[in-house]
Amino acid sequence: WGWLPVSLLITQRFEAVRRVPDIGSPLLVVHGGDDRLIQPELGRKLFEAATGRKAFVLVEGGSHHNTNSVGQAQYRVALASLFGLRPDIQVVKN
Repeated sequence: WGWLPVSLLITQRFEAVRRVPDIGSPLLVVHGGDDRLIQPELGRKLFEAATGRKAFVLVEGGSHHNTNSVGQAQYRVALASLFGLRPDIQVVKN
């Protein structure tokens, strides 16, 4: 959409990098290595701006739309590590 003047239509600015230091909970930033919509460098900047417990996962081969399915194992390990859980234990809900 680079050829369209869409910036004139955008009225809301999402300033996540400025706000992320105020997050009071652990933060997991997951980004697809092949994301063409939002560049992985922006996810890395968001991660670096966070001040609390945090983790960054770059899913190689993941795009903007399939990172969850491609990187499911990475998600589990990162969440377990971030929250101090064991990644080899599966939580089962009844």
